[in-house]
Amino acid sequence: MDIQYFMDIVGSDKKALWHLESICSVIEGNVCPKCGEDDIYRIDNGKRKRCQACGYRFTLYTGRWLNEAHISPETWLWIIKLFEMGLTAKRISDETGKSYPTTLKAVTAIRRSIAAATPHGREYLHDPGASRKIPVFYMSEDGKHDKTAPLPSTRIHVIGRLGYGHLICTDKKVRYDRLICEGVTHRPADFGRGHPRFRFYMALPPVARRSIMEKLLKYHGVRNSMLPLYVLEMEYRLNNRGGDLLELLIEGICRFIPRKTPGLLAADPGNPPLIRVLEPVESS
Repeated sequence: MDIQYFMDIVGSDKKALWHLESICSVIEGNVCPKCGEDDIYRIDNGKRKRCQACGYRFTLYTGRWLNEAHISPETWLWIIKLFEMGLTAKRISDETGKSYPTTLKAVTAIRRSIAAATPHGREYLHDPGASRKIPVFYMSEDGKHDKTAPLPSTRIHVIGRLGYGHLICTDKKVRYDRLICEGVTHRPADFGRGHPRFRFYMALPPVARRSIMEKLLKYHGVRNSMLPLYVLEMEYRLNNRGGDLLELLIEGICRFIPRKTPGLLAADPGNPPLIRVLEPVESS
């Protein structure tokens, strides 16, 4: 999305609403979030809709990630744009004039919509400990032989999937030379200045690991329970570099929230993920 078009659609709430509504209609269909029927019509001067089949009344935001924060369409687009630029929730709050709690709700909804864009991300939303079930082995050189043994899952916080290998986050006490996950060797990404609470391992060249680590160092105040969302965001940005990240983020926030219960809002395994996987990179 070019900047001129973006500035045009955020020029008024009416244009911003039209843009979000058009995306919602394309990616999920103009359907009732309760029963899934498409026989709906507008009420209350167009502010709400009503399903002819079940009588359910709803708005554009109902059942979608958009409903996680009660802000105007124009503000939603600005928050997504500033998030795409890499600003923190505090900076976004300052730039938009919205309170920090409201901004944080919106930013967290964006991160959760990112998680919902991949099968393993949806698995995390339903089971936060799911990624730690992937077997990880450690290798420690004793001078003569390599010792390989399973790494306890209690030492692992989250595992993100990159185009080649994984982004493995462990606690600070894990100090091994290499971790092996699904047959791929991952090396530490500390480079002298590590994260104060976590240690990260990646199967990428040193330059790429250093660049990612610089971004991860900004997350020094993140709660352990929220860390997987930040790692999934990093994964998403890496796997979509070179693409139109702003449009992908807007598409993601316009989707229905996946749920365990059957029906329209349930996670659809056949829904094509938004992630475009990188080609394998040879380590140097």
